[in-house]
Amino acid sequence: YQVDSLGRIKSVDKVILAGNRWGKCDRHIRERILKFGIDMNGYLYCNLSKDGKARPFLVHRIVAKAFIANPDNKPEVNHKKGNKVDCRAISLEWVTRLENMRDAIKNGLVDNKGKNGKNNKESDESVNPDWFF
Repeated sequence: YQVDSLGRIKSVDKVILAGNRWGKCDRHIRERILKFGIDMNGYLYCNLSKDGKARPFLVHRIVAKAFIANPDNKPEVNHKKGNKVDCRAISLEWVTRLENMRDAIKNGLVDNKGKNGKNNKESDESVNPDWFF
């Protein structure tokens, strides 16, 4: 797989050994930009496969690991403007849990009790993963 700083993830050309009832044969799979889903928390994810087993990965974490230095080894990735579907490297930063919560309160995503805030827009019309393609 390849990722760019705009948050797009591409599978590369590959040939896999596939089997059917007549025997085994090579199967060519062309490169393509992967489509994303939205998890129950409003974050973009994509399914990546290894050794025939697929599992979901959060797009913002893939982009952060690839393009953002983390010299202090901070564990969480923050969306600087609170937009959970903006996975461009320029919109992300590594933070501690406390820094992430403070930013969420500042942006109105949660109130100071940890509940959804007035600016938390997790509705179908506000979350559109195709806006940057």
